[in-house]
Parts: sequence; structure tokens; C-alpha cells
Amino acid sequence: MSSKPRHRVFVVYDLERKREDITRRLSLEEDMVVVGTTKSMDEALWKIKLTQPDIVVFHLAFEEQLGLDILRMVVNKAGELPVLVLSLYDDVYTLAKALQFGVRGFVSRQAGEAEIPRAIRRILDGDFYVNINLQQGLLERVRASLMSLKGAIRADTSH
Repeated sequence: MSSKPRHRVFVVYDLERKREDITRRLSLEEDMVVVGTTKSMDEALWKIKLTQPDIVVFHLAFEEQLGLDILRMVVNKAGELPVLVLSLYDDVYTLAKALQFGVRGFVSRQAGEAEIPRAIRRILDGDFYVNINLQQGLLERVRASLMSLKGAIRADTSH
């Protein structure tokens, strides 16, 4: 085992089996240790404070708007602590809202568990992380916004 400090990870996931699978997957990583898990948001807030992780892995699985509201609360309570979202939703709207709330990473269900350690490392290195499945949609949305803005500017300057 490496003598380097290990990344301290806290997992919030409502389904016990998936929570255990993710914990088991992360335990295979030499540079990571899961310091706590929970299925409940109430428990998460005090356990995160108690365990002082480097990152929170949060499963966004509730009905979409409720899940986004809970996510906003988690990010606000976490302060500077980075949050990686694991999401059942793989649409650009949910990704954009999550980024707007301040999450540092987003992994959709299509990416799979193997993507989680990679995302954690990138986030803890100071980067943002979005799995490849969503990058194209995000870029298309940014491009459409820029084209719309360009059209508005053209229309405004032609008067």
C-alpha cells in the first residue's frame, strides 16, 4: 500500500446494495478510503461533519425537482467540500442545475461505477468532472446559447 494520504470519501446513497457496491469499489483504490455512508439526508449532514471527508458522493435519485432541492441543500451545507453527483438522470438540464448549485462533478447512470474513482481524483485535483456521455449534450447546449446570443447581438447592432 502507498504511503500517500488517502482521499476520504463520504457516500450518500438511498439504496443499501448500491451504497455497499460503491464502498466496495472505492476500497479497491489504493488512494481512497470511505469514511462514512448513509441513506438519509438528516444523517448525512451530521455524519459529514463528524467524519470530515475530502469529498461527498451524492446519489441524486429522488423525483427530479425534490432531488435538485435536496442537492442544493447538501451543497450549501457542505460549503467548500466538493460534491460529486451520481445521477439516475442523464439529461443536460439536471447537469446544468447541479453545476449551477456548485457541484464539482456529475456522473450519470450510463457511465458506471468504474467512473467514480476517476471523477473523485479529478475533482480533488481541482478540476470539474462530467462523464463523456453528458459532455456532448452540454457542449451542444452551450453552442446553442452562444448562437442565440450572437443572433441577438447581430439584431441589436443592425438597428
